[in-house]
Amino acid sequence: KLNNYTDLTFNLARSFRAAALEERFQYIDLGGVIYLGNPDLDPENGYYIDLGTRFWMNNFNLKLNLFVNYVNNYIIDNPVVKDSLYVKDNVSKARVYGFDLSFEYEFVKSLVFYGSASYVRGEDTEQDLDLPEIPPLNGKLGLRSNYFKYVTADFVANIYDNQTDGKINVDPSKWQVHTPGYVTYDLFVNSIPLDLMLAKLTLSAGVENITNRAYRNSLATNRGIIKLEPGRNYFVKVSLNW
Repeated sequence: KLNNYTDLTFNLARSFRAAALEERFQYIDLGGVIYLGNPDLDPENGYYIDLGTRFWMNNFNLKLNLFVNYVNNYIIDNPVVKDSLYVKDNVSKARVYGFDLSFEYEFVKSLVFYGSASYVRGEDTEQDLDLPEIPPLNGKLGLRSNYFKYVTADFVANIYDNQTDGKINVDPSKWQVHTPGYVTYDLFVNSIPLDLMLAKLTLSAGVENITNRAYRNSLATNRGIIKLEPGRNYFVKVSLNW
Protein backbone atom coordinates (compact mmCIF):
# COMPACT_ATOMS: atom_id res chain seq x y z
CA LYS A 1 0.00 0.00 0.00
CA LEU A 2 1.79 3.17 -1.20
CA ASN A 3 -0.75 5.65 0.17
CA ASN A 4 -4.47 6.02 0.83
CA TYR A 5 -5.26 5.81 -2.90
CA THR A 6 -2.67 3.46 -4.39
CA ASP A 7 -1.85 -0.25 -4.03
CA LEU A 8 0.75 -2.38 -5.80
CA THR A 9 0.41 -6.13 -6.41
CA PHE A 10 2.91 -8.78 -7.49
CA ASN A 11 2.33 -12.45 -8.29
CA LEU A 12 4.78 -15.17 -9.24
CA ALA A 13 3.52 -18.63 -10.15
CA ARG A 14 4.92 -21.96 -11.31
CA SER A 15 2.63 -23.84 -13.71
CA PHE A 16 2.17 -27.39 -14.96
CA ARG A 17 -0.55 -28.79 -17.24
CA ALA A 18 -0.80 -32.25 -18.75
CA ALA A 19 -2.45 -32.51 -22.16
CA ALA A 20 -6.21 -33.14 -21.96
CA LEU A 21 -7.82 -36.26 -23.44
CA GLU A 22 -9.30 -34.15 -26.25
CA GLU A 23 -5.85 -32.77 -27.12
CA ARG A 24 -4.39 -36.29 -27.24
CA PHE A 25 -7.17 -38.16 -29.05
CA GLN A 26 -9.26 -35.52 -30.83
CA TYR A 27 -10.70 -36.50 -34.22
CA ILE A 28 -13.00 -33.93 -35.84
CA ASP A 29 -14.05 -34.31 -39.48
CA LEU A 30 -17.31 -32.59 -40.42
CA GLY A 31 -16.64 -32.45 -44.13
CA GLY A 32 -14.33 -29.44 -43.93
CA VAL A 33 -11.22 -28.81 -41.87
CA ILE A 34 -9.92 -31.87 -40.01
CA TYR A 35 -8.59 -31.54 -36.43
CA LEU A 36 -6.49 -34.37 -34.99
CA GLY A 37 -5.06 -34.95 -31.53
CA ASN A 38 -1.58 -36.17 -30.69
CA PRO A 39 -1.03 -38.94 -28.09
CA ASP A 40 2.66 -38.00 -27.80
CA LEU A 41 2.15 -34.45 -26.49
CA ASP A 42 4.49 -33.34 -23.70
CA PRO A 43 3.01 -31.57 -20.64
CA GLU A 44 3.20 -27.78 -20.49
CA ASN A 45 5.18 -26.12 -17.70
CA GLY A 46 6.39 -22.62 -17.06
CA TYR A 47 6.49 -19.44 -14.98
CA TYR A 48 3.96 -16.62 -14.71
CA ILE A 49 4.70 -13.08 -13.50
CA ASP A 50 2.07 -10.42 -12.85
CA LEU A 51 2.61 -6.81 -11.70
CA GLY A 52 -0.39 -4.62 -10.96
CA THR A 53 -1.50 -1.32 -9.51
CA ARG A 54 -4.83 -0.08 -8.11
CA PHE A 55 -6.04 3.49 -7.69
CA TRP A 56 -9.04 4.03 -5.41
CA MET A 57 -10.64 7.48 -5.13
CA ASN A 58 -14.10 8.76 -4.16
CA ASN A 59 -15.49 8.83 -7.70
CA PHE A 60 -12.79 7.05 -9.72
CA ASN A 61 -10.95 3.74 -9.63
CA LEU A 62 -8.41 2.18 -11.97
CA LYS A 63 -6.87 -1.31 -12.16
CA LEU A 64 -3.89 -2.15 -14.36
CA ASN A 65 -2.01 -5.44 -14.63
CA LEU A 66 1.05 -6.31 -16.74
CA PHE A 67 1.82 -9.99 -17.16
CA VAL A 68 4.22 -12.37 -18.88
CA ASN A 69 3.95 -16.16 -19.08
CA TYR A 70 6.93 -18.31 -20.12
CA VAL A 71 5.69 -21.75 -21.20
CA ASN A 72 7.66 -24.80 -22.28
CA ASN A 73 5.91 -27.31 -24.61
CA TYR A 74 2.99 -24.93 -25.29
CA ILE A 75 0.20 -26.91 -27.04
CA ILE A 76 -1.18 -25.55 -30.34
CA ASP A 77 -3.10 -26.67 -33.43
CA ASN A 78 -0.30 -27.05 -35.96
CA PRO A 79 -1.42 -26.42 -39.59
CA VAL A 80 -0.05 -29.46 -41.40
CA VAL A 81 -2.17 -28.43 -44.40
CA LYS A 82 -3.55 -24.89 -43.94
CA ASP A 83 -7.38 -24.75 -43.99
CA SER A 84 -7.48 -28.55 -44.32
CA LEU A 85 -5.61 -30.44 -41.59
CA TYR A 86 -4.56 -29.31 -38.10
CA VAL A 87 -2.72 -31.59 -35.65
CA LYS A 88 -2.00 -30.83 -31.99
CA ASP A 89 1.70 -30.20 -31.39
CA ASN A 90 4.10 -28.70 -28.83
CA VAL A 91 5.94 -25.38 -29.15
CA SER A 92 9.23 -25.89 -27.31
CA LYS A 93 9.47 -22.37 -25.83
CA ALA A 94 6.59 -19.88 -25.87
CA ARG A 95 6.11 -16.44 -24.33
CA VAL A 96 2.68 -14.86 -23.78
CA TYR A 97 2.51 -11.32 -22.41
CA GLY A 98 0.21 -8.31 -22.31
CA PHE A 99 -1.96 -6.18 -20.05
CA ASP A 100 -5.44 -5.89 -18.51
CA LEU A 101 -7.00 -2.52 -17.68
CA SER A 102 -10.32 -1.52 -16.15
CA PHE A 103 -11.76 1.70 -14.69
CA GLU A 104 -14.93 3.32 -13.35
CA TYR A 105 -15.67 7.05 -13.11
CA GLU A 106 -18.82 8.50 -11.54
CA PHE A 107 -18.80 11.89 -13.29
CA VAL A 108 -22.43 12.65 -12.33
CA LYS A 109 -24.24 11.27 -9.31
CA SER A 110 -25.65 7.81 -10.10
CA LEU A 111 -24.15 7.85 -13.61
CA VAL A 112 -20.97 5.81 -14.07
CA PHE A 113 -18.68 5.72 -17.10
CA TYR A 114 -16.65 2.50 -17.15
CA GLY A 115 -14.41 0.55 -19.44
CA SER A 116 -11.86 -2.19 -19.84
CA ALA A 117 -9.11 -3.17 -22.27
CA SER A 118 -6.89 -6.20 -22.75
CA TYR A 119 -4.03 -7.07 -25.04
CA VAL A 120 -2.12 -10.33 -25.48
CA ARG A 121 0.89 -11.15 -27.61
CA GLY A 122 2.07 -14.74 -28.08
CA GLU A 123 5.46 -15.75 -29.48
CA ASP A 124 7.28 -18.96 -30.36
CA THR A 125 10.64 -17.66 -29.15
CA GLU A 126 12.72 -20.49 -30.63
CA GLN A 127 11.46 -20.06 -34.20
CA ASP A 128 10.62 -16.35 -33.94
CA LEU A 129 6.97 -16.96 -34.94
CA ASP A 130 3.68 -15.67 -33.57
CA LEU A 131 1.47 -18.13 -31.70
CA PRO A 132 -1.96 -19.04 -33.08
CA GLU A 133 -5.31 -18.44 -31.35
CA ILE A 134 -4.28 -15.22 -29.63
CA PRO A 135 -7.10 -12.64 -29.30
CA PRO A 136 -6.70 -9.15 -30.77
CA LEU A 137 -6.70 -5.96 -28.71
CA ASN A 138 -10.22 -5.59 -27.31
CA GLY A 139 -12.20 -3.73 -24.69
CA LYS A 140 -15.50 -2.28 -23.51
CA LEU A 141 -16.87 1.19 -22.88
CA GLY A 142 -20.13 1.64 -21.05
CA LEU A 143 -22.51 3.87 -19.13
CA ARG A 144 -24.38 2.63 -16.05
CA SER A 145 -27.30 4.49 -14.57
CA ASN A 146 -28.58 4.03 -11.02
CA TYR A 147 -31.07 6.88 -11.12
CA PHE A 148 -34.06 4.69 -10.45
CA LYS A 149 -34.61 3.14 -7.04
CA TYR A 150 -35.19 -0.42 -8.19
CA VAL A 151 -33.57 -0.55 -11.64
CA THR A 152 -30.09 -0.16 -13.15
CA ALA A 153 -29.44 0.29 -16.87
CA ASP A 154 -26.24 -0.34 -18.85
CA PHE A 155 -25.32 0.71 -22.38
CA VAL A 156 -22.13 -1.04 -23.55
CA ALA A 157 -19.91 -0.86 -26.62
CA ASN A 158 -17.83 -4.00 -27.26
CA ILE A 159 -14.74 -3.09 -29.30
CA TYR A 160 -12.37 -5.51 -31.09
CA ASP A 161 -9.35 -4.64 -33.20
CA ASN A 162 -8.67 -6.51 -36.42
CA GLN A 163 -6.54 -9.65 -36.29
CA THR A 164 -3.59 -8.26 -38.19
CA ASP A 165 -0.70 -9.70 -40.17
CA GLY A 166 2.90 -9.86 -39.08
CA LYS A 167 4.22 -9.15 -35.63
CA ILE A 168 1.11 -7.72 -33.99
CA ASN A 169 -0.91 -10.79 -33.03
CA VAL A 170 -0.72 -13.63 -35.53
CA ASP A 171 0.23 -14.17 -39.13
CA PRO A 172 -2.96 -15.42 -40.83
CA SER A 173 -0.96 -16.81 -43.76
CA LYS A 174 0.43 -19.42 -41.34
CA TRP A 175 -2.31 -19.98 -38.79
CA GLN A 176 -5.82 -18.58 -39.19
CA VAL A 177 -8.13 -16.48 -41.30
CA HIS A 178 -7.80 -12.70 -41.02
CA THR A 179 -10.75 -11.13 -39.14
CA PRO A 180 -11.62 -7.42 -39.40
CA GLY A 181 -12.25 -5.31 -36.32
CA TYR A 182 -15.80 -4.61 -35.17
CA VAL A 183 -17.94 -2.82 -32.59
CA THR A 184 -21.24 -4.11 -31.18
CA TYR A 185 -23.63 -2.37 -28.79
CA ASP A 186 -25.69 -3.87 -25.96
CA LEU A 187 -28.38 -2.50 -23.65
CA PHE A 188 -29.19 -4.18 -20.33
CA VAL A 189 -31.79 -3.37 -17.68
CA ASN A 190 -31.69 -5.13 -14.29
CA SER A 191 -33.86 -4.86 -11.21
CA ILE A 192 -32.42 -4.98 -7.73
CA PRO A 193 -33.16 -8.25 -5.85
CA LEU A 194 -36.77 -8.06 -4.70
CA ASP A 195 -37.49 -9.79 -1.39
CA LEU A 196 -40.43 -12.25 -1.69
CA MET A 197 -40.07 -13.62 1.84
CA LEU A 198 -39.05 -17.15 0.77
CA ALA A 199 -36.83 -16.05 -2.13
CA LYS A 200 -35.31 -13.06 -3.87
CA LEU A 201 -36.48 -12.24 -7.39
CA THR A 202 -34.33 -10.47 -10.00
CA LEU A 203 -35.65 -9.39 -13.41
CA SER A 204 -33.36 -8.69 -16.39
CA ALA A 205 -34.01 -7.66 -19.97
CA GLY A 206 -31.98 -6.32 -22.84
CA VAL A 207 -30.87 -6.21 -26.44
CA GLU A 208 -27.52 -7.62 -27.61
CA ASN A 209 -25.89 -6.46 -30.85
CA ILE A 210 -28.40 -3.64 -31.22
CA THR A 211 -27.29 -2.66 -34.75
CA ASN A 212 -27.43 -6.30 -35.97
CA ARG A 213 -23.76 -6.10 -36.93
CA ALA A 214 -22.37 -9.00 -39.00
CA TYR A 215 -18.97 -9.93 -37.56
CA ARG A 216 -16.64 -12.86 -37.06
CA ASN A 217 -14.89 -13.78 -33.83
CA SER A 218 -11.24 -14.62 -34.53
CA LEU A 219 -11.30 -17.38 -31.89
CA ALA A 220 -14.65 -18.90 -32.91
CA THR A 221 -14.76 -22.68 -33.27
CA ASN A 222 -17.78 -22.64 -35.60
CA ARG A 223 -17.50 -25.32 -38.26
CA GLY A 224 -19.27 -25.81 -41.56
CA ILE A 225 -21.07 -22.95 -43.32
CA ILE A 226 -21.77 -20.93 -40.13
CA LYS A 227 -19.00 -18.33 -39.83
CA LEU A 228 -20.66 -15.26 -38.28
CA GLU A 229 -21.68 -14.61 -34.69
CA PRO A 230 -25.35 -14.15 -33.70
CA GLY A 231 -27.13 -10.97 -34.83
CA ARG A 232 -29.55 -8.84 -32.81
CA ASN A 233 -30.89 -10.72 -29.79
CA TYR A 234 -33.65 -9.78 -27.34
CA PHE A 235 -33.88 -11.47 -23.97
CA VAL A 236 -35.84 -11.47 -20.70
CA LYS A 237 -34.58 -13.35 -17.65
CA VAL A 238 -36.11 -14.15 -14.27
CA SER A 239 -33.85 -15.31 -11.42
CA LEU A 240 -35.00 -16.74 -8.10
CA ASN A 241 -32.51 -17.17 -5.25
CA TRP A 242 -33.43 -18.93 -2.04
